[in-house]
Amino acid sequence: MLIKDLKLLTENSYGYVLLFFDIFRKTNKDQNSRYIIDDYGEWMVISHNKELLLVANLVIKALKKAGVKDFDLYINYFSSDERIKGLMSVKGMAITRENKRSIDIGSSMRSVIKNDGFVVEDQPRSISNICNSTFIFFNFVLLIKKGKECKDPVKLLLPPMGVDPSEIPFSLGTLFKIIIERNIRAVCSLNEIDAGDGTRIKVIATCRTESSFEVDKVKASLSYFSREDPKLFTKRIGTREMEIGLYMQQLNVRSLIPLLWNNFSEQLRC
Repeated sequence: MLIKDLKLLTENSYGYVLLFFDIFRKTNKDQNSRYIIDDYGEWMVISHNKELLLVANLVIKALKKAGVKDFDLYINYFSSDERIKGLMSVKGMAITRENKRSIDIGSSMRSVIKNDGFVVEDQPRSISNICNSTFIFFNFVLLIKKGKECKDPVKLLLPPMGVDPSEIPFSLGTLFKIIIERNIRAVCSLNEIDAGDGTRIKVIATCRTESSFEVDKVKASLSYFSREDPKLFTKRIGTREMEIGLYMQQLNVRSLIPLLWNNFSEQLRC
């Protein structure tokens, strides 16, 4: 989703709109809450959501205890359980220039949280060297009873329209298939995906739909990854099937990393 098209967030039926308003419900008077765009996508900068800041503070402590001294923290997904107080899920990444081949952030998290709660689930995580930086991806379910909030604002991913961040990480093919399907509300199969040299991408899909659809939503969602407007072509190939061709030049390849995690290296390069 582009920040300039934020009003379209209300059309997202995958729950992220609820998270968005829940995060800002307590912070509508906070002049420091804002949006930013950087090489890694679009982000809400959160400075007054207590639960998110509690989790971020624990992640920062765990990374430092694991030996990562200098890093930038990004939260790709965050949610808190409405029925169980203090139960929270977080996915994210830390980016560092330090040469780290292996760290145990799971053990570090269990150590730093032991007086304030405990780790419910330590789900699959990874470390990847991408674009001359080390990316530490993490995925925790935590039960937090008490703790200190992070002092600095936290960057929370604002994904493209149709993308549910709770499903991160995606493969490249699955990501584009989901974006097409959810924005045109049809079932599609991916025929071809070609990322070339990392500066462009081509996607060909076949979708089961009897009616025409608006291409603007798909193009708006895909423009998240490109410095110029994507090109989209459609061709009716049967009474119930439509072929869709997507072409993007000047691909901002780094904006795919928060969505793909270590799957990035399989089909893309900087």
